[in-house]
Amino acid sequence: MLHRYLNLLVLCGFLFSFNVSGFGQTAAPHEDAFLTDSALTDGIELAARKKFDQARTKFSKMLAFWQTYHTAALYVQIADDVKDKRFNKKAAGKLFKAIRFSRNSQGKKGLKEIAKLIKKNKTYFPLLLVQAEIFAALDDVEHATAAYARAVDVSHRNALCFLFRGKFQSTNYEPDMAIADFSLAVQADSNLADAYFERGFALSLQGHYDEAIQDFKQATRIYPAWGQSRIITETYFNRAVRSSEKKSYRSAIKDFTRAIQNDPSYLDSYLNRGMAYRNVKQYGKAVADFDHCIASNAKFKEAYYNRGLIRYDRKKYGKAAVDFQAAADLDSRDKRILFKLAETYYQNEKYDQAIVQFDKVIALDGDYYWAYYWKAFSAEYSQKPRQAAAAFQSFLARAPKQYYKQITHAEVELKKLKKYIR
Repeated sequence: MLHRYLNLLVLCGFLFSFNVSGFGQTAAPHEDAFLTDSALTDGIELAARKKFDQARTKFSKMLAFWQTYHTAALYVQIADDVKDKRFNKKAAGKLFKAIRFSRNSQGKKGLKEIAKLIKKNKTYFPLLLVQAEIFAALDDVEHATAAYARAVDVSHRNALCFLFRGKFQSTNYEPDMAIADFSLAVQADSNLADAYFERGFALSLQGHYDEAIQDFKQATRIYPAWGQSRIITETYFNRAVRSSEKKSYRSAIKDFTRAIQNDPSYLDSYLNRGMAYRNVKQYGKAVADFDHCIASNAKFKEAYYNRGLIRYDRKKYGKAAVDFQAAADLDSRDKRILFKLAETYYQNEKYDQAIVQFDKVIALDGDYYWAYYWKAFSAEYSQKPRQAAAAFQSFLARAPKQYYKQITHAEVELKKLKKYIR
């Protein structure tokens, strides 16, 4: 039963790895640190041999981890029901044998055993949930859906029924239905941390970051260790990116900082926080974040590029050129970097070097009219009138009419140059 949910984690890892910055040069966010499911496996084996007290101890260990909480909670419930004589010990042993069959890729054999038990225990909801989980593991969505519904019907006040069904709906891309079930789980048990966490997870995937973070806070109030989860890190990160898009940079900085506190290895948080610091003119802090990125990953192109932008803005053209060159060395086909390197040489009055870089931009994109425009001035100041005139003509042939000021300026310069090249 656990493997189906871990597959969802793999998918969600992909979804969360997509972010607006899109740079892909970071260390991967840490995976949530949690035990393997060996404790569940051991507990199932003990329970199959009717050693329920020992099994319960094993299951209880897995309650500490949100990934396994729901399964462990169900198994603890069964062990407690055996102890309190609410469920027959012999039947419980058979139930865990059926679970063992399913985990050993014998789901159909497990279902046969479960069907026999359900005939004699029609209102015992854990049986129905286990049946539903096995159907789900076999990708039998229709029968799984029906089994979850029966579990809810026979125990409509039990939070675990809604929690399990909500998880199933999440894996089947029914986020609204999943959120509704997680909400019902919370109503049934306000201390069910996993229901808050899962609802937060689903809300985050839909981009409802404010609501997701409130749910994560509720979950981590009960299980503080869950606060280090990658999912929470990504939620703060994605909300910060959204704030940056809205130019709410100070809010973004707070959330990027929270993401960093959760996972200091996730360099995109430092990169994007540095960009936000730049936008509020806290240049020292911005450079510190970019420095950290570069120290952690010497091939982090975007960190060099963004540090170069700050140095350019502050007219430190020599240092800016070093950063842009380092970025260009890592990606010689990024015209954005090459153009900025060319601009930096131009501002530093190194016109011949500027021309070389503008030519590289033009080689990548023959319609990049700004490259022609600034190449023309570089050539003019470098006493190369023919090159300058040709570049101005190329600019005029490509520039949109909205840039009429630059067009007029280029026409004036071109007239001047023609006097020298006759």
